[in-house]
Amino acid sequence: MASRLLARPVESNRPKVVRRRPYEPLSLAELEAIARDGSARDMSEPRATRARYDTETDLVVVELRSGSIVGVPRLRIRPLRHATFAAIKGIRVTGNGANLEWPDLDEGLEFAHFLELALSMPTSQSSGRRGGKSRSKAKAAAARRNGAKGGRPKKRSS
Repeated sequence: MASRLLARPVESNRPKVVRRRPYEPLSLAELEAIARDGSARDMSEPRATRARYDTETDLVVVELRSGSIVGVPRLRIRPLRHATFAAIKGIRVTGNGANLEWPDLDEGLEFAHFLELALSMPTSQSSGRRGGKSRSKAKAAAARRNGAKGGRPKKRSS
């Protein structure tokens, strides 16, 4: 079975495995190291274990592996603003606690984003996502100058 698995980049603090061919099969020792690294990361990141919708308080309530309980008002979660209570009650935890899903709505939410909504502050995962979305006056002026020149230049094939 190990011979069918392909080498894939894995972000970790351990040294990267150098390969001659990009898709050389991983050894059993490498697979075990990747599993250990994933288990350590899994235990250090907050993960959801159970989720429910409380109709009395209008909160989506999630229990974390640590035993903590976090609730977010339904109206703060955009896909749930106009959903029926029955559809919201169908919440489930997926992805080893990394995602919340509402199958009846065909909607989902990363648990990191749920925590962001609960804490009203960005998490480290979301700050990178927003890095390129600067809205300064200088950037707007540069975009207008670029537009006056005909827009973004065409890519040249080398």
